[in-house]
Amino acid sequence: MTENLMYKMDDFASLLKERVPSSQYELLKSISLIADSNGVALYLVGGMVRDILLSTSYTDPDLCIEGGSTDFVKLLSAELAGNVIAQSEFGTTKVELNGTIVDFAIARKEKYQYEGALPEVEEGTIIEDLGRRDFSINSMAVSMNSRNFGELIDPNNGCTDLENRVIRALHPDSFLDDPTRLLRAARYAGRLGFTLDTETKKWMISSLNILKDISGDRIRHEIEHILRENQALNILSLAEQLGILETIYPSLKVPYKLGKSDAVFGQHKESALLSMLAYSLPLGHSKSFADRLNLGRNWSKIVTDSHHVLRLIRELSSDLSASSIHALLSDLHDIAICVGSLYTEPPVSDRLKLYTEKLRHIKTSLDGQDLLNMGVPQGALVGKILNELLVAKLDGHISSAADERETVCRILKDN
Repeated sequence: MTENLMYKMDDFASLLKERVPSSQYELLKSISLIADSNGVALYLVGGMVRDILLSTSYTDPDLCIEGGSTDFVKLLSAELAGNVIAQSEFGTTKVELNGTIVDFAIARKEKYQYEGALPEVEEGTIIEDLGRRDFSINSMAVSMNSRNFGELIDPNNGCTDLENRVIRALHPDSFLDDPTRLLRAARYAGRLGFTLDTETKKWMISSLNILKDISGDRIRHEIEHILRENQALNILSLAEQLGILETIYPSLKVPYKLGKSDAVFGQHKESALLSMLAYSLPLGHSKSFADRLNLGRNWSKIVTDSHHVLRLIRELSSDLSASSIHALLSDLHDIAICVGSLYTEPPVSDRLKLYTEKLRHIKTSLDGQDLLNMGVPQGALVGKILNELLVAKLDGHISSAADERETVCRILKDN
């Protein structure tokens, strides 16, 4: 993948044209012309530079403006009929241009008032901007101006680290400045199959405790990125080996069923992985774990319901009708139940599978309005009859709409 890296660096402009999708390449050229006409020094930075050198799938472009202002971004957006999506206090602007999301930022330097704080920023040079970044492989830039289009700027030897397949932080305080880089280091190492630089690993381990003071929102944001990765198992395993998971939350471990997530859950992989993390925790810790990561309502329910499944093991082990299984599980999140079938043994796992594969899909043909049309008085009796119909259908006593109507008529007669 990288054996000819140094040779190809000699002509990064041709590498851009060769490896970047044509629509993105033409967009970058258009942006370059507008930068030239406005006297703005513009650079492609970050992940896309790394990915071009690795010839792998590409992130959306990140562009850095040296000595300019956000006024240029507004002007450019207007000229290219773009749409400004978001702006931040750190001088970054997200713009949609011809279907591509482009992040613009003013070149800056950062200062941290205390460990783990959000940075104080001020305008800087492109070299200062690259020096504030997390890892050497993400601290390269490529000039987008026509006079030196494609010139690679690599003050921190990122190319060498790409060739050596190494993740290296730029300075000893890197993880103290931003502890979320601990998770990011594991993510890049796992995604790319790289190793951690020896010094970087030492800095990581000595900085672990600061993670305890980081907000749940910041940690959750990094966890979400990890759960989306194809190599989530490798990433989480490395994070566990380094002590990162246990620092985030005591007893948090790599779920031993993690490898099944892609094949079994497909598009619901992230939610399934979260449930698996919950299953790795001791009973009684689901709510405090959800609180630590400040999870939203849906993900909190997945976590707490995962432990609720475990609390139902004794009841699910007994001889149960289909309707009884449905009653026990119908209020729980489907993902928690699906994952629970991987963490339990028969007959519990069989009953969880029966629910997810069959019982949860069974519905009555009649609804509340149908019952009212049949003469059922409005009120609690409607819900009671609908529940009786569902129980009868789940247990196989009725199967058709005609059976349901007959049952309703009998109930009305008895009442």
